[in-house]
Amino acid sequence: MQERRRAPRLKVKLSVDLRMPGRQTARLGKTIDISSNGAYFGTEYFMGEGTRLPITIQLPADKGIPAANLHPDGIVVRCRPEQEDPEVKEYEVAVFFLNLADEEQELLAGFLERKLGKAQAR
Repeated sequence: MQERRRAPRLKVKLSVDLRMPGRQTARLGKTIDISSNGAYFGTEYFMGEGTRLPITIQLPADKGIPAANLHPDGIVVRCRPEQEDPEVKEYEVAVFFLNLADEEQELLAGFLERKLGKAQAR
C-alpha cells in the first residue's frame, strides 16, 4: 500500500471533543496520532466517511507555552470498523482538517516540531 500522508504523524494522546450533528458536545477521548493536517482518534460513536464535524483538540502546556485549544472543522476520511455495530466499544476515526486558523496552525506546528524533536533526540 502506498503512503498517502503529506505530513508526518506523531503518536500522542491529546483530548478530543466534538459536536456530533444533532447532539451536545461529546468528549471523544484521546487521539491515537496527529499531524498538521489531520488526526486519528478513538470514539464510541460511528462516523461515516464524508461526515463533517467541528472538533476541539486540547494541546497541553509545553516548554513555557500555555495550553491551547484548536478548533478545526474536519471531514471523516476513514472509520474502522466501516459499519455501525452495537457490539463495537470503540471506533477508530481518521479526520482531515478542512480549515484551521493561522494562529492555531502555528500552535500545532510548534507542538509537533517540539515533540518530533524530542523523539528524534532519543
